Amino acid sequence: EGLDLLAEAGSRAYILTRNKTLSVMDSGTGKCITCANFGTIAKYATNTTDGKVYVADERGHVACLQPGR
Repeated sequence: EGLDLLAEAGSRAYILTRNKTLSVMDSGTGKCITCANFGTIAKYATNTTDGKVYVADERGHVACLQPGR
């Protein structure tokens, strides 16, 4: 179950789930393409402009993840 949309890029949506998993979804079919454990993520920013995912962990480390092409 999705908690929030983190980013969109092309036909993919990057969703943070309630159990702190990043799920990459196909926007057309609604099917999960892949997922990753985001258990230490404490903060994030929603970005629907360029597909980059901005996250910060519990210690304040910030990361910008850019989807592959």
